[in-house]
Amino acid sequence: MRRRVVKLGGSLLRSDHLAERFARWRGDQPPATDVVIAGGGSLADAVREYAARFALSDEAAHWRCIECMTITARMVAELLDAPLLDALDAVPAAGEPGLVVFDAAHFLANIEPSRGNPLPRDWTVTSDSIAARVAEFLSADLVLLKSAPRPPCSWEAAAAAGYVDAYFPRAILDLEHVSASCLT
Repeated sequence: MRRRVVKLGGSLLRSDHLAERFARWRGDQPPATDVVIAGGGSLADAVREYAARFALSDEAAHWRCIECMTITARMVAELLDAPLLDALDAVPAAGEPGLVVFDAAHFLANIEPSRGNPLPRDWTVTSDSIAARVAEFLSADLVLLKSAPRPPCSWEAAAAAGYVDAYFPRAILDLEHVSASCLT
């Protein structure tokens, strides 16, 4: 049994019956140690609007969006009745079935930059690439759960179409298994 990082798209946070839909999706998957990363959703969209209005630097806006992801992670942990973790070494080992929600803020500020070639701290990176980096550090599979189906094209073309962030095709280079599903 493997670890699986599940990026829960921020747009799904506006969905009705999200916990039930997620549980149904998870029940259809092979058993895994599931680590959920919640996108920033409408909170991150508000940061994007304010960043443009008040001329925030890209890096400042990036960190405000990470703070939004902390808020959504807390809400998703409550919604899914799952533990909220903020340290990689607290994530259950592969082979231990379970579900946790991961707040990536500490990881992004303190752990991720230590491996060389850190993620850019600008608008080319969203929770998609952040989830990919967490999956890389955990040697896990990556599943993107989104509110729209993946276009039938390469990840590069999906990035160009706005389905994933611009950096995502590079963020997944060292991952064995990457997939996307529309959570219906």
